[in-house]
Amino acid sequence: MKFRNRTLYSNVVNDNLVLLKTSSLYFVDLDEDDIIKIGIRENLKFFFASLNPPKITEDYLTRSFSGISPIIHDKVYTPEDIPPPSLQNNLSIEEKIARNWHKDMTWRKILVRIEGEAHMTVIVRRKWINAAGTRVIEHLLDNHEL
Repeated sequence: MKFRNRTLYSNVVNDNLVLLKTSSLYFVDLDEDDIIKIGIRENLKFFFASLNPPKITEDYLTRSFSGISPIIHDKVYTPEDIPPPSLQNNLSIEEKIARNWHKDMTWRKILVRIEGEAHMTVIVRRKWINAAGTRVIEHLLDNHEL
């Protein structure tokens, strides 16, 4: 059995383990200026907080469970949406992999922005500690047949 399409969720900030520009996200129709509206100081604050997590405050929980959606990009990409390769034949390994993955499959790419150390938060193993990821999980449940 072959997959007909894939859905990919990726956090665009505060993830120090996985960079946004991986092969599966190579072709995303989004201006990087639109997604990275976070200063270096704030990004460092999130990084150091991931090393020594702060106490769970009422303010953090209020922000995490608020009606503000962390989804900043949700688009289906078909093979026709992938731009042709440049005339130069020296494609990066990431682009070669991405072109192979995208050649006969539809991808739904969903970019999110979650507060804190996002790589662990999106898992939502603990309701209060990982509260920032609950809105992403709600989106997953609301938009996909399980």
